[in-house]
Order: sequence, then C-alpha cells, then structure tokens
Amino acid sequence: MRIAIEHFDRLDFYNSVFHNDFFVQFNNEYLQLDLTRIEFIDPFGIMFLKIYLQELLSHQNAVECILNESVVNYLVRMNFQQFFLGNNQLKFHPDLFDIHLKTVTLTDTPIELQEFSVDSDDEVERVVEHLVQIISSRINFYHNIREGLWLSLSESISNVELHSRTGFALVALQTYQTKKGNSILIAIGDDGIGIKKGLKRHGEGLSDQDAIEKALEPRITGRDDRGGTGLTDIRDYIIENNDSLGIRSCEGYLYIKAGQITKGKCSFLPGTQLSFKLNNY
Repeated sequence: MRIAIEHFDRLDFYNSVFHNDFFVQFNNEYLQLDLTRIEFIDPFGIMFLKIYLQELLSHQNAVECILNESVVNYLVRMNFQQFFLGNNQLKFHPDLFDIHLKTVTLTDTPIELQEFSVDSDDEVERVVEHLVQIISSRINFYHNIREGLWLSLSESISNVELHSRTGFALVALQTYQTKKGNSILIAIGDDGIGIKKGLKRHGEGLSDQDAIEKALEPRITGRDDRGGTGLTDIRDYIIENNDSLGIRSCEGYLYIKAGQITKGKCSFLPGTQLSFKLNNY
C-alpha cells in the first residue's frame, strides 16, 4: 500500500488538518509513505510526523518513508531519527541514520524535538523552567513574549500530564526572522486519549472538534489545585496579541488566527497536539 502526499509541499499544522492526504485504511502489511513533495517541515510538522509514523508502525508490518532531500538536514538537526533507533519495521530514504549534517548559515534557531516525562506537577514545572531557560538564552526578544511563552508552555504541558497515556510530552521549537519581525513557533503534544475523553462528562456526545472548543471554555480544562484555567488563558492571550494557535485532537481540529476561529474534522491521529506562534511585531 502507498500513501503519497500530493496536495501541498509544507508539513505544518495547517496542511495536517486541511488535507486528507494522511488518511489510511490499515491492512497489517507493507506501507510506503511518499513525502518527496514535502520541501519544508516546521516544529509542528516534525512532531506530527513522529506520532503519525508511530501510529502506522502500530498497525503495519513494515513502513518505508521516502523523503525529499531538502528536509533531510532539518530532520537530522532536530534529532528526529532518535525516536526510531533500532526499529527494524521502519526504513527512511535517504537513510537518516547515515547522514552527515551539511554546514548551513542559519537565520533561525531550532530546538530539537525532545520528549519529556511529565508524570507529576513537579516534573511539569521543571520542564517548563528548563525550556524557558533554553529559549531565553537563545533569542533576544524573550522579554517581549515572556508572558505568552510561560502561559503556553505551562498550561499545554499540564494538559499533557493529565491526558497522555505515556506520561511524556513532545516539544519542538523554532524561531523565525521575517521582514515583519521575529516570531517563535512552539509545538507541544502527546499520543494520549485526546481532549474529548479527557473532558469526561463535559465531552459526552461531542465531536472531537466541538470537544476542543469546549475545552477552551473557562474552568473546563484547568486545575483548581494549581490555580490554572487551562487552555482558556492561552486562547485569550493568542486573540489579544494577534498570534496564532492550532489544536488537533484525534479526528478534530481548531485553529485561531487573526482573531478568527475555525474548526472541523481531520484524519485521525491519537492524542492532542498544539501549535503556537508568538510574534514580536
């Protein structure tokens, strides 16, 4: 069986939810994933690809992932291959385990895809402090986005702590320089039960996309014992500062950009994944 991505050349939040190229009916046999058209991957895209490949591997005997040469260097820089080390079911072409990084002049600062244990409130706090320390030391506009950064990291990683089936949060970040100014894109996610099941009685009878919207309401996802209001505060900050937020969970998504909210159905991916873009302009 073959899955070919044909309708877009960037793997990011937008294309992961607005196209059905990733839909697959599993048959427990060999599967070829053709990504040769993908010429650009952002932090959300790399997190999405990691979870998607693991989902394929849980159903298929063997998976072959064919990559465009233009994204290979980025994947290796982000240490993507570490998650599949020793997995004989998966083969990459080109082989990510046999790639020497090309020397390039970077105008951006990538922070590799990492997996953090978040089994307790103390671990969540340590992870957030660790990430903020890294980010603040690498970007010169940290103080301008400090509030949004702390809020996005702490509330979204707390959400992973509550709903991940593995107790691990995936995190990837990257800064960008444009003519408008600087921005940072943050991707955080898990392969857990998803928002709908996490809402319990609040999620009964809801679609995945409606469950995401419900989770943005005050006091639905927050933890009273920690004083947080969950995803509500993130939503309000994003809208107030004209930033962007994407949330996908199982078969639903919600996207906020320029104050506008859209939601809908997308191809299935376990867990919940979030994409934040905080601008310094």
